[in-house]
Amino acid sequence: MALWLSDHWNGGIVAFLQQMNGVIARFAFLSVCVLFLVPFAAAQKQVEFDSGDLYHVALDAALTDMIKWPTEGKRLKTEKSMTILHRTGIDLPDKVGDIRINHVNGSGLVKAYKGFGNGKKEGAEMPILEIWPMRTKGIKLEIRFTFSKYRFESGTHHFSLSDGINALFSIDCDKNRFLVDKIEHWGV
Repeated sequence: MALWLSDHWNGGIVAFLQQMNGVIARFAFLSVCVLFLVPFAAAQKQVEFDSGDLYHVALDAALTDMIKWPTEGKRLKTEKSMTILHRTGIDLPDKVGDIRINHVNGSGLVKAYKGFGNGKKEGAEMPILEIWPMRTKGIKLEIRFTFSKYRFESGTHHFSLSDGINALFSIDCDKNRFLVDKIEHWGV
């Protein structure tokens, strides 16, 4: 009985493979294509850069993403300026693309707000982008930005958190450099 099942089973496999010869060949070809093309396509999504300053690259990516936002994108395109509140001790350029950057720390925020109120109604909200210290997220480096509306009234700071951007970097060991892997936009 076992011998009959063995002969029947082997014969069935051979017959099946002969019938499926064309299908298997096509499947094998497609599998090889997918095996080689998927990593290539994934690598194409990553952005390489020459600058050694990850904060600068992340800021450029964040502002590029913000320009696509309905309200802030329109404001950025017309005013071409952004106030940035530093939560880090890093130096960033005064201009990214054609957008002027007004760098402030905690004490300079009130002064920037008073300058922002020039011609605006009392209690107007100033858009600010906060840069947070770099941290790891799994095997990637992450630089977070939070976008808030700020106002200073009666000696009190008011922040209204609106959106945020996470710039994720991975390392290319072959080239010994970081790549912008993903830009995540989130909202409250």
